[in-house]
Amino acid sequence: MGIVYRATQIRLDRNVAIKVLQPHLQATPEIIKRFFQEARLLSQINHPNIVSIIDFGNTEQGLIYMVMEYLQGMTLRDHVPTHQGVPFRDIVHIMQQVCQGVEAAHQYPIVHRDLKPSNVFLAEIAGGGHVAKILDFGISKALEDTSDGSADLTKTGAVLGTPGYISPEQIRGVAKPGTGADIYALGGILYFMLSGLRPYHDETGTSALLKQLSDPPAPIDPARLGEPACAHLVPVAFRAMRTALEDRYPSAHAMMADIRQIAEHNRPGSFQHGPASISSANPLILQPTPSPADRTTTQREIQDQRQATTPLQGFMPSRPRNKRLIWSTAALVLTLIAVGLFLVFRNSQSAAPSPGITKDTIVLGMSAAFSGPAKELGRDMRLGVETYFKTVNDAGGIRGRTLELISLDDGYEPDRALANVKTLIEDREVFALIGNVGTPTAEVTVPHAVDQRVL
Repeated sequence: MGIVYRATQIRLDRNVAIKVLQPHLQATPEIIKRFFQEARLLSQINHPNIVSIIDFGNTEQGLIYMVMEYLQGMTLRDHVPTHQGVPFRDIVHIMQQVCQGVEAAHQYPIVHRDLKPSNVFLAEIAGGGHVAKILDFGISKALEDTSDGSADLTKTGAVLGTPGYISPEQIRGVAKPGTGADIYALGGILYFMLSGLRPYHDETGTSALLKQLSDPPAPIDPARLGEPACAHLVPVAFRAMRTALEDRYPSAHAMMADIRQIAEHNRPGSFQHGPASISSANPLILQPTPSPADRTTTQREIQDQRQATTPLQGFMPSRPRNKRLIWSTAALVLTLIAVGLFLVFRNSQSAAPSPGITKDTIVLGMSAAFSGPAKELGRDMRLGVETYFKTVNDAGGIRGRTLELISLDDGYEPDRALANVKTLIEDREVFALIGNVGTPTAEVTVPHAVDQRVL
């Protein structure tokens, strides 16, 4: 459909990817509709595991384009070795992210309809590691919205998808394939990571499509698994790829729940043959499987901890000459804690209330770009702040007070940013400012905040 260029967003001096519709397709109304549908659907979803769209439109010369975040890395198809699966921990890590991205799309509700390894990109992130990003929503469909003519984009008799990953109902030509179509494709992706082979790898083209209508994929040879632990994930892939829609997982979240449970059951000590397994503290943080010597040490440490009847006994030294130091230190720490609690209590009773703080709430302000060329910066920052505020509030807030955010759009323009900050401080009387992004806006807003003695 298009050609993708790397470009520079001059105002922010950052790389972006520009997808331009092929010139010979620009005279085809159906293709143009599909191109803009992809852009419209992507603009509705803001999720770290789905490629972000920055802008789209057409130039005065008729060039039809879409601007997306620029990613460095490789596709999942290139990441998986030929005819060999990847390690257990990689599968769990990647599947978690892909399932989360699919679940987010389904909430809108949007069905991708062409999930496959080449549409999952493992993007490099600062500090090392990768994050999975779902690409190419070109043939996706919004389940509840066909007012834009998207229902006419798939012609009767046309099969849009990739053999081995396209669901049986799509092959049969069901008018409106639901979220189960993506669940089937997730099973195909998991099958590929387990074996290094695409589902129905013995068949090609039409023969593969016909076989999908009646038969499950070929069994996975255990020799192809990246680790013995991967065998526990094979039933998950086959359940997701069942021919009958009602026999599959009801959602991507349910599929991921099974994968997490398997990961939890295969934490350190459960698998002695694989090079890595899953931490019991967090089933998605991977730790090396301890060697027999390491396991002996770990068991001895656990036994020592159990013998300690109180926390103090657990770290008390055995040498008598250090007892006085321990008790002196403990007394000093307890005294400092008591003084600190007294001061906090006294201040809370006598001090005048700060702006933005009431009996029940703490109000913070934010000025950032929610429109214009830098809108993704502001929107992502606000999403992060609001997500964490919700976590704090769900846990009871700050000493019983819930956190609230007032966010104003400055379009990345200094004059508007300064006006917003003045409004937040003087009219809305916020306790502090948070989440403001951008050097040109900070150059005018920070001095004003400092002058007003606002955090």
